[in-house]
Amino acid sequence: MLSLYNNIVSSAFVLSFSVITSGLKMWLGFKTSSISGANQITTDSSNNSNVGKLFTGKAVDFDGSNDSIDIDGFQLAGSDATFAFWINPTEAQNTYILDVNITRFVIAFSGYELSIYSGAAFFKFGAIGYGEWSRVAIVINGTSASCYVNGDQLGTTKTIPAISIGSAARASIGSIFTGASTYYDGKLSDFQVYNAVWSASDIAYDY
Repeated sequence: MLSLYNNIVSSAFVLSFSVITSGLKMWLGFKTSSISGANQITTDSSNNSNVGKLFTGKAVDFDGSNDSIDIDGFQLAGSDATFAFWINPTEAQNTYILDVNITRFVIAFSGYELSIYSGAAFFKFGAIGYGEWSRVAIVINGTSASCYVNGDQLGTTKTIPAISIGSAARASIGSIFTGASTYYDGKLSDFQVYNAVWSASDIAYDY
């Protein structure tokens, strides 16, 4: 089962009878969060409206066994794109992060290196850290592909066949598009896809 994790340390309270409310001014249980304007907030259970603004996010935890996210029907026009996400792999692995079919495009760990697959070939950028969070941005500009980790370029820019996934029928995050094997083991958060090419300043600003 997929489970959501707040990237903060929260306390779990087991209430046997009742809560002491006399003098209670703020109670942030971190059980839920919501969006208010441009902010992510957690509610105040004391009813005093002392909400907490969260400088954090949520992550999906993949167990490497049978977890995946079905995004069948996802389409991306043209051959320019940026894929950005936070990732925290549990260990070195050969697994899929994103797999889109019919015209195949893949983001994966291949030979323990962050890679993409396009035009029937893998292109490896390099290894990233395990057991720690990294911000990854993969920028596709026509037939050029670059990967950035924590604001810095990983490896070299690759020349690839232009991607074309405007007619995608099957797509998955965390496994091969069939959802049958090569399951990712680790956490993933804030997965974004842009039909645009990020510049170096965009990369720095995002990180």
